[in-house]
Amino acid sequence: MDDTIKVPITFEKVDDDLTCVKWTTWLNKTTSICQARETERFQLNYAPLDVCYFNVSCVYNFLVKDDGSRRYCFEIFLTQVKSFKMDNVNVNDTSPVSLLGPLDSHRRRPYAVWSTINGNAITLKEVGLRHGFWKSTKTYVSIANLQPPLFSCFLWIKFKMFGVGEISALNHMADLLARQTHSDVQFCFGNYETIGGHVAILSARSPVFAAMFQHDMQESKTRKVVIEDIVPEIFKELLHYIYSGRCSTPLTEGTAQPLFVAADKYDIKDLKEDCVQYLLPCVTVKNAVELLIWADLQSIDKLKKAALDCVISNGKEICHQEEWEKLMKSYPDLCLTVTRRMVDIAKFPSAKRSRTEKVPG
Repeated sequence: MDDTIKVPITFEKVDDDLTCVKWTTWLNKTTSICQARETERFQLNYAPLDVCYFNVSCVYNFLVKDDGSRRYCFEIFLTQVKSFKMDNVNVNDTSPVSLLGPLDSHRRRPYAVWSTINGNAITLKEVGLRHGFWKSTKTYVSIANLQPPLFSCFLWIKFKMFGVGEISALNHMADLLARQTHSDVQFCFGNYETIGGHVAILSARSPVFAAMFQHDMQESKTRKVVIEDIVPEIFKELLHYIYSGRCSTPLTEGTAQPLFVAADKYDIKDLKEDCVQYLLPCVTVKNAVELLIWADLQSIDKLKKAALDCVISNGKEICHQEEWEKLMKSYPDLCLTVTRRMVDIAKFPSAKRSRTEKVPG
């Protein structure tokens, strides 16, 4: 934060596979019912060429209990950005692992993460089948009335190592796509660009592709699939995920939505979940209405609820946005749902907690 002093992250190696990370920071003193976020980046060095990079985020707000006291609600997110042990690579490079070359035969990956926040223990779970993305449940913590409040978090990260066989198999699968070798189907785009694929792999990962190539359909006969409704860059990311179980570049707010739509079309459930899990902590006052509309159209209940809660909590500000006018004019039923919730909360303030989350005593 610009107006406070950051406290450096410190580390303690408990054993070869377990590391304790201490993160202390001052919370934004202007935080009210709106969500705020603190984010830090750190690296764990196990050897000169064995480095793990992480982003850690804390999403929080404070809630007012019935007795008037404040309790903070925290969610912790931990994302492994890069982990490698390879020759001819600058360990300070911040590119994702998948852009640096093949995975090495001793890649570290967390397989258990747990935390304490100001002495309150919580467990993080790997979500969405996206390797290296961990999320905690919501945790309510009482914090001393400091100005601003002090947040202290301990993260224990337990690693596992990947064997040569596992990494080799993933590399060979990814190489088939990257090198375009032994392709038996071609995907064709409007700009005359083509990219090859492999029917067996595609059919194993997607029931839509399986039906397309197994039944008496044109694509099965010609071994050509015309892609008209997905831009090449997004479709390539979809294929990369099918072959390797991850995207070639980190998800962004600009790619997560079209990639979800592509994954939904070809029924890649784990990629859909990855996109949703990425978007959940991205809900803000500025994009809440847009994400609410999109989540409703895509029938994504978790994201819709998160966006709806944000809109309701910040209704006085959001109702002056252009997106709110769009919601009223183009999506009247959805707007009615939001308005009714706002009216309910205005009449019965306690309904806000009962309809979202009840604050523990």
